[in-house]
Amino acid sequence: MHEANRRYEIIRPFLHDAPVMAPSRTVYRWLARYRHAERLYGNGYVGLLPRTRDRGNRRRTLPEATRELMTHAIR
Repeated sequence: MHEANRRYEIIRPFLHDAPVMAPSRTVYRWLARYRHAERLYGNGYVGLLPRTRDRGNRRRTLPEATRELMTHAIR
C-alpha cells in the first residue's frame, strides 16, 4: 500500500488537470492502470498496487534430461 500511495501522489496532478511537467512513460502506465481499475472496480487505487508476483520469467529453461540428471545426482 505504501507504493500505491507513492504512485498516487505522483499521478494526482494529472488526474485533476493541474499544470505539471511532461510525465515519463512510467507515469502514463500508472495513469492507464488507475483509469482501467476505476472502470472495472470503481476504484482506481487498486490499479496502482504493485504487481511483484507477475515479475520475472517463470518458464523452465533447462532441458528435461538435464533436470533429471540433477535430480539423480542430488538424491
